[in-house]
Amino acid sequence: MCPGFSNDPRTTNDSRKTAIINRELKRLNIDIAALQETRLPSNGSIRERDYTFFWQELEPDQPQLHGVGFAVSNSLVASVEPPSKGTARILSLRLSTSSGTVNILSIYAPTLCSTPVSKDEFYEELDSAIRGISATEHLYLLGDFNARVGSDHHSWSRSIGHFGVGKLNENGQRLLELCSYHDLCITNTFFSTKPQHKVSWRHPRSHHWHQLDLVITRRSYLNDVNITRSYHSGDCDTDHSMVRSTVCLQPKQIHRSRHIGRPRINTVKTNLQDLCARFAQTIDEMMKDCPTANSETRWAHIRDAIYTSVKDIFGVKDRKTPDWFESGISAMEPALEAKRAALIDYKRDLSERTLEALRKSRNNAQRIARQCSNWLNLCQDIQLSADHGNTGAMYAEELENPPTLVELSKAIDVLACGKAPGKDGIPPEVLKAGSSTLLQKIHELLLQCWEEGSVPQDMRDANIVTLYTNKGDRSDCINYRGISLLSIVGKVFARVVLTRLQSLAERVYHEAQCGFRAGRLTIEKCREQSPCTWPS
Repeated sequence: MCPGFSNDPRTTNDSRKTAIINRELKRLNIDIAALQETRLPSNGSIRERDYTFFWQELEPDQPQLHGVGFAVSNSLVASVEPPSKGTARILSLRLSTSSGTVNILSIYAPTLCSTPVSKDEFYEELDSAIRGISATEHLYLLGDFNARVGSDHHSWSRSIGHFGVGKLNENGQRLLELCSYHDLCITNTFFSTKPQHKVSWRHPRSHHWHQLDLVITRRSYLNDVNITRSYHSGDCDTDHSMVRSTVCLQPKQIHRSRHIGRPRINTVKTNLQDLCARFAQTIDEMMKDCPTANSETRWAHIRDAIYTSVKDIFGVKDRKTPDWFESGISAMEPALEAKRAALIDYKRDLSERTLEALRKSRNNAQRIARQCSNWLNLCQDIQLSADHGNTGAMYAEELENPPTLVELSKAIDVLACGKAPGKDGIPPEVLKAGSSTLLQKIHELLLQCWEEGSVPQDMRDANIVTLYTNKGDRSDCINYRGISLLSIVGKVFARVVLTRLQSLAERVYHEAQCGFRAGRLTIEKCREQSPCTWPS
């Protein structure tokens, strides 16, 4: 379930998996989906157009072999508690409904060839997770259990229905013992459906279909499940077919103290003189009827007048990085439909002809995805720049154009006053006070440095000064710390380049990256992940 491009260009998958899954879940009208083998490091969340994805895996320094997660419809995000605790094989999600809390577990069990030790550890963790849930709460276990439970209804009458498939194996024995102990039932076996709707995975060698992806619930809540069946038309680039279970639940929104903020204003247009003049004229007219009864009503009028006028004149800020998948869906739609049709034909008729057609359709979809994401042009430009030694063009066109007076002026304006100067002895207050006369000269110097590809050594050298920490003996060097005093003009130059790089970094950052990113604070992600923000 790779949400973007891989760190290794040799293993890059051009179709963003979260967008593909989002599209398939929307087509099949799925509200909550359990995901397995996500193989994304650590934990996190990504919001797509229709669904929000949560995942749990091992840390980045450990092998990413398993991984589980959820895809929750954005209309239900207000009714769920985001997963906070889990392992690489078990992740829980709590849904608030009118009938009480519903606990949903995403499961990825060890395969049949796994060691007995790993199987014992998994079922012990699963047993502990089930024990931690109250018997009065709804419980649903969704996922790839890698177990064949068979069709022996007489031996396991409480756990298996009359419509099981195949024979029981070792993993199925372990799972049925767990279900029998906790009075759970496998809903896949309780509904009479077509044979192809009972199975979800085909063995690569024997070509026999098996029922490995299961939906399990408490026997007392079995009547809430309308049907459980497989959908082989779901195309998410996996050898497992999608299993959907229809359950009667009424979501209940969880109260949150945080209110929805106002849309951000497009401040880029504040540089346009005609819009600024229009804004000044509009705000003057709106302030004529300002109430003066008390400070609360007066401030409310001023606040709303300013926001309304700037929203109408300057507009709302658009997304910085447009989604290439959504913008190119019109071109990718025929290829994705052809790939889905080829997949269905291959599942119905296992032959070399259908396999070759499936491979061609996948290659065609990958080729169109690369064109839509501009991946080929980007790779060609980077390679051409590297061959000619043009390191600036290897990164982006933002670094090609020379700095402007406006950029330099803004860098000087954001300088903090009261800072110690570097070796040149020029404080920031001097640059601000003489900006009208010094701006042009400094800009010419910056352009020259830009053309030469280097700045004077005096701007790069730091003046290291030791400061007493006001603790301990002054004669002891341990009680001193050092600070580096840099040239203020050099800081201005660095600020100009940093602004360019920040606009470039928005296209490189991972979607889950919140720290060191404008408008996406880390504290917001912590509040989203922290369980203490949710009522018990």
